[in-house]
Amino acid sequence: MDQSIIVVGAGVSGILLRQGFQKAGIRFRVFERDASLGARVQGYRVRISDDGIEALRQSLSSERLDELKRYCSTLPIKNNIPTHVLSAIDGILKKPPVATKGPPLLVDRQVLRTALVKGIEAHIEFGKAFVQYNRTNTGIAVELSDGSMTEGPTLVGPDGAWSKVRLQLLPSYKLCDTGARPIFGKTPITKDFLSKFTSPQAMLGVTLLRSATADCLLKPMIFDPAEPITPANYVYWVLFSREDVYTDESRPDDQHSMLEIVQSAQQKMNNWIETFWCLSTQPNSSAGIIKIVISNPTKTPVSNAMDLKVVFVDAAAHVMAPTAALGATTALQDTAVLGPVEVALRGYKQEIPAYAQSALHKSMVSGKVMFGMAPFNELPLIGFRSTE
Repeated sequence: MDQSIIVVGAGVSGILLRQGFQKAGIRFRVFERDASLGARVQGYRVRISDDGIEALRQSLSSERLDELKRYCSTLPIKNNIPTHVLSAIDGILKKPPVATKGPPLLVDRQVLRTALVKGIEAHIEFGKAFVQYNRTNTGIAVELSDGSMTEGPTLVGPDGAWSKVRLQLLPSYKLCDTGARPIFGKTPITKDFLSKFTSPQAMLGVTLLRSATADCLLKPMIFDPAEPITPANYVYWVLFSREDVYTDESRPDDQHSMLEIVQSAQQKMNNWIETFWCLSTQPNSSAGIIKIVISNPTKTPVSNAMDLKVVFVDAAAHVMAPTAALGATTALQDTAVLGPVEVALRGYKQEIPAYAQSALHKSMVSGKVMFGMAPFNELPLIGFRSTE
């Protein structure tokens, strides 16, 4: 039997996990359902804070980490707390919160995946989705969508919130629907945009816009033009909203076109001053809406069901609401705990619940502030949803 660890999914955490395996000299094979890294939109900005940065240090060489930092936004911020709170209606400055922690790394998600995959390209097999696994006397046999089979000692599933690996092991496992339906947007920073986006405070860091219709968090992403894989500069923004504020006719969802979602954002911003309304009206602005689900930290953690043959990481093990900006950081912690040595598979099962549940509670607090998220025991439960 091949002694390579089988990894399902080539997302950010999965790629970093493979880097950790390679650094530790552990054999691995990666199977990804998409045809390539750029086969579909992978979101916009990723924020990596203290523990996530430490995870990068453990999984990457110092040279690779320095290279990754060059691809990050060059506009410095101290943390994810807004540097300014402004009224979206008149642009008047409100009292900014007090900053408390060190600077995070802010990077475009697609750029992060591209940077992290360097050096392990030969180990990733695209166009092969996970179908099912079977336990053997020596490990795990995995069936893939192209009809092929592969065997190894351990299956690791960083395959997302709707994990098919988790579905097979825990078919009755349910997530909590937070009720949040934020619109994530990306507006190119052009000369025309800057002629309208005239708030000096909003170009300095993380800004929170307050209005009666919806609050909006925004952050300019400014990159080094000398780095060839970085995108053009843009403003990343999140318009916070809840499912219950829409009528049946106006409710956008992930089945709507990007144009329809942008138009929904425009409706919520229509009484804002031009400085901020232009976020959704500029040519080539893009947007997507996400149904925010979350794991319930008061329930038995998913890690209790894991053994040395089947392991979950990232959202497959603990789904985070993005309100506390801890999802990427916690996912990278998973890879640092799991990646160094195979014996860590045993320690990971005991260690994961502590930091994951702490992050889940923080995301609940932020969710309550940003969109009125109810306590965990009041949230409706939802089962598996196919992402095919």
